[in-house]
Amino acid sequence: MYFEQAISIFVSMQQQQRHGGHIQFIVISDSLAWVKTAINFTSIALQLNRTSSSTKNKVVVDVVHSEGHNAGFDLGLLSLCDGVIISAGTYGWWGAWLANKTTIYYSNWPRAGSSYSKIFNCDDYFSWSLFPF
Repeated sequence: MYFEQAISIFVSMQQQQRHGGHIQFIVISDSLAWVKTAINFTSIALQLNRTSSSTKNKVVVDVVHSEGHNAGFDLGLLSLCDGVIISAGTYGWWGAWLANKTTIYYSNWPRAGSSYSKIFNCDDYFSWSLFPF
């Protein structure tokens, strides 16, 4: 649900700012096999394409997975993106920081009251981001 909503935000922004067009989402992970079984990004894109087709400013959503590249290549790829959706890891954070564009992140991490929340300073991690979820 988080990624679907985050992708929808970028689609809405494109509809408002550019009056339609095409958005290419690139999924980057150190565990693409897990991502492909846990999150069906292709299905999310298809659903958004169906929804967008009924709007005045149609946006075509496409999703690809960055496969067969090393971490340095993927980090460079992230740095060139017009926007970034990150999970809780630092790798995505660095990619978003290098891109210096609109970043969407899950702000309810770490879970309140968890042992990690006692040692983690959210202001250090999230202070520059624009769209907390």
